[in-house]
Amino acid sequence: VSFADDKGTSEISKDKLKKVVDTSFDCLKKGEACYSHCLDMLAKGDTSMKNCHPSLQNMMAACTAMTKVGTYGSAKAQSIKHLAAACADLCKECSDACKLHAEHAVCKTCMEACNKCVDACNDVAA
Repeated sequence: VSFADDKGTSEISKDKLKKVVDTSFDCLKKGEACYSHCLDMLAKGDTSMKNCHPSLQNMMAACTAMTKVGTYGSAKAQSIKHLAAACADLCKECSDACKLHAEHAVCKTCMEACNKCVDACNDVAA
């Protein structure tokens, strides 16, 4: 990850910002695989994951925003901290939903990625 500049983000270390961007992007990638798995299950008539869908979509939206805003590096530090806190909350909700289906490898992988993102986001939000 390369950052546009450090304008406005000087209160957040580059290492913390890089970690939150990397974990958010990884969470997004794992979430896309999980999303595809949910759709496959639904297409087969298995509705056991229907309640995962909303938290998964919210997590992916938050991680997309966190990845972009963190990479741009032009937002005020306080704004990034607020976004990181929201991203942590939404990743936690997704992780909790994935935990219920952790017997599926893709769900477990998404859960683990979300947990790493929660930690990184909380570190930035603090």
